[in-house]
Formats: sequence, structure tokens, C-alpha cells
Amino acid sequence: MPEPIVYTIRGCDACVKLLKKWDADGQKYDERRVELSQAVLDEARKFGDMVPIVVWPDAWSRASRDTSAASFRGVSTIGLR
Repeated sequence: MPEPIVYTIRGCDACVKLLKKWDADGQKYDERRVELSQAVLDEARKFGDMVPIVVWPDAWSRASRDTSAASFRGVSTIGLR
């Protein structure tokens, strides 16, 4: 099963909470740090302008700030400028 892509940035509290939750749950993911590459930032901005941005391979939708896996189906945005 393809893993979700998670766009994050250093210092983002919501990003840390989400990744800790997923690590504890054993959820695999592909983390992409937007501050490390202009290409990654440009890619992330196709989906939103606030991190974490979660892109699931099978669907997309905006989600709440809740860090539970169920609330992060599709694309969620929480804090990048």
C-alpha cells in the first residue's frame, strides 16, 4: 500500500504531534521537509500553504487540526507561510 506524503517544516508543533502519533501507531509515511528544498516547497504548495500537508495516494480533502489518523485522510493543511 502506498504511503502518505507528509510535508513538514522544522519547528512546526502540529507536524511533530502528527509524526509522533503516526510513529506510535506504526503508520508509515514519506516525510518531505519544505525548508530544505525549493522544489519540495513548490510541490507542497500545489496542495496547500500550511503544514503539515498530508497527501494520501487515494484521495484528498482538508482535515482538522486533530492529529488522529482518521482526521488526516486526503490533504490536510495546518501552518506554512
